Amino acid sequence: MESREKFSWSRVLVSGSRAFAINLMLVLALHILPPIAFLCPLGTGFVTGWNLCATWVEGTLIGLVMGGWLLLVCWLVALGFLVAGVGGSAGMGASDMLAVSLMASFIVAHLVIFAAAGAILGGHFARREQAAASSIGA
Repeated sequence: MESREKFSWSRVLVSGSRAFAINLMLVLALHILPPIAFLCPLGTGFVTGWNLCATWVEGTLIGLVMGGWLLLVCWLVALGFLVAGVGGSAGMGASDMLAVSLMASFIVAHLVIFAAAGAILGGHFARREQAAASSIGA
């Protein structure tokens, strides 16, 4: 009755990585409009969840994959600051680095929560639409 594929780690990893790349491009383009940029992870998660007909577990994993990629980007930026000497004795102190890490944690948590919620909702509505279409066609 349902044409949904079985759970696959590779499918979730690839889809989550693609969704992160699209989300990163959208956020970079829309950063001048913070309310819209704030909701980009929800939209990209929704579309990804819809395409996969994601369950709540798959939706959560998609959000975590996207958050993992953003965490990697934040680490690379922080490493760049440290290598450039901004984080040294003449630059940022320990309390400043704590503030930066807290902000990065907020951004990563926001992405994970919104992307996972979007993927779960998208998957739910996609499965619901497939069930309605199959009951009409039967």
